Amino acid sequence: MVVRWTVVGAGDEVVATGRAQDVEGGRLIVDLKGKLPPGAYRILLSPVLNGNSTNAEVKVISYRVAE
Repeated sequence: MVVRWTVVGAGDEVVATGRAQDVEGGRLIVDLKGKLPPGAYRILLSPVLNGNSTNAEVKVISYRVAE
């Protein structure tokens, strides 16, 4: 499985996008260390199963980078 992710900033601007497929302990890892300046963000996650992303559920997670 692959997860497509998008990071949205406080002003609703897209600040980063990518794909994650690294699994650790049964969880997909989205590594954002050092990629975002301090602030509040929303991360949108969408699974892609066997190359199919049609009607995928999008999960939104609040995320904060400390100063």
